[in-house]
Amino acid sequence: EKVVDKAGDAAEEVVERTSKVDDCLKDILDTSGNVSADKISKLRRGIQKGDFSFDEIKEISEKMSNLGITEEFESEMKKINFGEYLKNMEGPPPEDMFNPHAHHIVFKNGNGAVQQELVKQGQAVLREYGIDPILAEEVLTWAPNGIPGQHSVEPLREVVEGLVERAEFGVGKDDIDKFLQKMGRIASER
Repeated sequence: EKVVDKAGDAAEEVVERTSKVDDCLKDILDTSGNVSADKISKLRRGIQKGDFSFDEIKEISEKMSNLGITEEFESEMKKINFGEYLKNMEGPPPEDMFNPHAHHIVFKNGNGAVQQELVKQGQAVLREYGIDPILAEEVLTWAPNGIPGQHSVEPLREVVEGLVERAEFGVGKDDIDKFLQKMGRIASER
């Protein structure tokens, strides 16, 4: 009986989550088929405030992809105050961390052509594994900011090469998650 109750509760949760996601995406495209600036901006603010769980954000991201508006979605989501976002989703940074910031293990944009190409490669691998490169919990960690090397080419190259190698080897998502956790720990301890 308890197993049935738990299964029923889980099914209800999925239905509620899907309904909430569908409600927030209603009319995301205007009558011309363009992304509604007001709707996507409202969605960004809700995500930043913590109105959605990571599961809901993953579902939103998948639906944006299905609508063919991933680029517009990611462009808007990059405007998020990620410190506020991560604090709302996972709690505050460690008290003893120097100048903490919400750090993307695979950078959001990259500075200069080399970093931008690495970001493009790394984000492509993340998407192959169903990981939103901007919003997923797997890609964010608290890390010190202003530390030499934190945002340089070498740590980014190490992350991206590790992702590419693992993808070429055909590892599962769990292995990608473990690698991202490891690289997040390294960034947080710089």
